[in-house]
Amino acid sequence: MTRGWAWRILVAAALGAALAAMSRWVPTWLDGWWPWPPLPEGSAWGRVAEAFAWATNPVVPTLALLLVALWAGRRRLLRLAARLVTSSLLSLSIVTVLKVLVGRERPSTPWLGVLTSDASFPSGHAAAATVLACGLIALAREARWPPRRSRWWAAAWMAFAVLVGVARLLLRVHHLSDVVAGVLVGIFAHALAAAFAHTPARPALPGRRYAVVSNPVRVRNAGLLRRVVEAEAGARGWSLVGWHTTTVEEPGAAACEAALAAGAELVLVVGGDGTQRAACSAIAHSPATLGLVPHGSGDLLARALRVPRDLPTAVRAALEGTPTPVDLLRVELDGRTEVSAVMVGVGADAAVLRDTSETWKRRVGPYAYLAAGARHIAARPVPTRVVVDGEEILDGAASLVEIGNVADLHQGITLLPGATPFDGVVDVLTASPDGVGDVARMIAGVLAGRTSDRQLTRDRGRAVEVTSAAPVPCQIDGELMGDVSSLRVAVDPGAVRVSLS
Repeated sequence: MTRGWAWRILVAAALGAALAAMSRWVPTWLDGWWPWPPLPEGSAWGRVAEAFAWATNPVVPTLALLLVALWAGRRRLLRLAARLVTSSLLSLSIVTVLKVLVGRERPSTPWLGVLTSDASFPSGHAAAATVLACGLIALAREARWPPRRSRWWAAAWMAFAVLVGVARLLLRVHHLSDVVAGVLVGIFAHALAAAFAHTPARPALPGRRYAVVSNPVRVRNAGLLRRVVEAEAGARGWSLVGWHTTTVEEPGAAACEAALAAGAELVLVVGGDGTQRAACSAIAHSPATLGLVPHGSGDLLARALRVPRDLPTAVRAALEGTPTPVDLLRVELDGRTEVSAVMVGVGADAAVLRDTSETWKRRVGPYAYLAAGARHIAARPVPTRVVVDGEEILDGAASLVEIGNVADLHQGITLLPGATPFDGVVDVLTASPDGVGDVARMIAGVLAGRTSDRQLTRDRGRAVEVTSAAPVPCQIDGELMGDVSSLRVAVDPGAVRVSLS
């Protein structure tokens, strides 16, 4: 257990104990500190306070916090998003339970309206406003806003939470102790969620030189990315020597070469498998280390290497990690050589990829492949010959040949169990279905995790040759290579060093 995490747990436990004691022995003596009567019924200020109370109904801050969590999640602030969702649900649940357990009656006031049957302790309005304020203050910190802006932001949202509580007291629909308890609920819920979302920091390494290569299509907020990277690197004494963005024409190899020329010892690559493939091609067999900051729809290499998908955590892992040799695949096709870090597919999977909309991949991730896959379930197999390390493993019809450096074809679909980019060999799978029924059975088997099927052939080796009787679609790490009739794949063991925690 790290000191930081232990401290967070201790603070959350202290807040929880204080809330439990306050619920068991309601401090009614606090109520005298607000001696003023409610605003007169029908008064202008009373109507303003009543309208504000309706606008800050606990449902509204809760929904607002969930929307902020969605915003954060789409920008890869995943731990923050989880913290916001957890804290809002915790706050709502604790308020509901305490209202039932304590069962305190509301004060006498003309402003109760429909709340006459609702218990008074604790204030749901105050709890929801407080947890919203805490969450938005945490957002500013996680997004690395400038200090001055962060202070004003924090002051504004703390004032909002106070104003919500004051409005409840002006209407006299709560006792002061109810509002204080509501604030404590919100703080406790946020502190508890933050404690379990915390990631311990590793000892900082001596500062070195780094560069960034990012894919602007995948990065939703370039300013956020830059603030997070520069804050994490600056805290560790690292020096930035270049910030590059990719283009459709130049997916990252030239940018990485420029970073190496500038003396970068670590190249942070922000993007999906295609961007990472281009980076691997440029960095392979160089003294530099690759740092992965996944931002793709699949992120298969990052998942196989257990790289965090949360942006700040991934950046920290790259800066603090250990350079680890990772295998690459050298692919020869159509007279040229390509590099693969993930998988080379010939046949059905490349056809599905070709027919899948990029827009839908960005919106729904791997589920976008389902609609395209349905159109290829009855695809006719093509006569194919597959040779592994000089030994023929297939000479017959095949609808798919998959050559993998990692286990998963897509998230949750393990096509090559046991494949790993650290073993110096490549895994091979060929599928030879006779019809739609066989395809459906094989798909069900893959989803269920079965490793054997009479029409699936599995093997592994250092070099693979595939020859088809007719040109078939080919993909490398999710990038279409067009139709090919032959290719050769060879393992390049430990070709690139990746910073892994």
